[in-house]
Amino acid sequence: MLKKSITSFWFLFIITGLVNAQSQYDMTVTVRDTGGAFYVEEAIVNLYIYDMSKKVFEKAASSVTSLDGQANFQSIDTGKYLILAKPDTSLNPNTVPTYYGDVVNWDSAKIYHHTDTSDKMINLVEMKTSTTGNGVVLGRMVKGPNDFGKVFGPGDPLNGVDVSLIDKSVTKGAVWGYDVTHTHPAGIDSGLYKFANIPPGEYYIYCGITGIKGLDFTVNVTGSDTHDIEIIVDSSSFGYQYTNVEGVDFEMLKISIMPNPFKDVIQVEYNLEDKFPVNIQLLDINGKLVETLYDKVSPSGRNRHNLKVDAKALSAGVYFVQFKIGESIYTERILKY
Repeated sequence: MLKKSITSFWFLFIITGLVNAQSQYDMTVTVRDTGGAFYVEEAIVNLYIYDMSKKVFEKAASSVTSLDGQANFQSIDTGKYLILAKPDTSLNPNTVPTYYGDVVNWDSAKIYHHTDTSDKMINLVEMKTSTTGNGVVLGRMVKGPNDFGKVFGPGDPLNGVDVSLIDKSVTKGAVWGYDVTHTHPAGIDSGLYKFANIPPGEYYIYCGITGIKGLDFTVNVTGSDTHDIEIIVDSSSFGYQYTNVEGVDFEMLKISIMPNPFKDVIQVEYNLEDKFPVNIQLLDINGKLVETLYDKVSPSGRNRHNLKVDAKALSAGVYFVQFKIGESIYTERILKY
């Protein structure tokens, strides 16, 4: 359900661990507001194993807060975790899912090191409020070309994914819109999201799938304009494309990036129905530009480029190859060894 306004709100998580045998710990997460006026009940608290070698982070455990705001976990292995609280919007209609570290996006969240019995306190993000503006950002989320571990085909809608609209002018970001991809009430379409009453400004769309890196896609709202943006996502890639301006069809592109992992050369292949300006960049794990690999007008048909990378300047780890074709952006995760 679309939330037209997000009430300013703080969550406080207090995490305690009790050691047991075999390097495992019990853990209690208490969810409440900063003033301690009430506890947040019926919130789902998820623990995700932080492992950047995985395409999608594995959910290690899940619990639901009780009347006293506590979610209990038993026999949790030592290691690194991300913690996500998803409030029950029927009980807390003006709250949104929030990660440890005062952020709504996992890739900026703090990593919880579950290695000892010391108490941990987590202050989660304060949501901003907006009821002004006439801008609209909407669209669909669909399955991309790569394996997602589910029975989906390319282009099939994805429901139940958190989507937020984040103000880029705020240091830690302010949520001006929140929705969960859903089926149209008439049952004629799925994977839908919508943000309304958006004031003028520069925003980016964030999709909440833990472990899949969604690099910024900027949306400039200038007034009462409507932005119709399709989001393409799978286990190793993210794509955004406007449906009402000149662009490309990601399914028709048939992008191939190999080898993965790579050493010093990345081979990319893609289809174009017509000649088009193509920009290919290598980005680091934080989305910062490492190197522009290709920036030319490509001819129609199947294109293949062997792109040399300055391997000596790169450490091993996770990178992203990002295509910009017209107003469309496609980003795929790649490993450097």
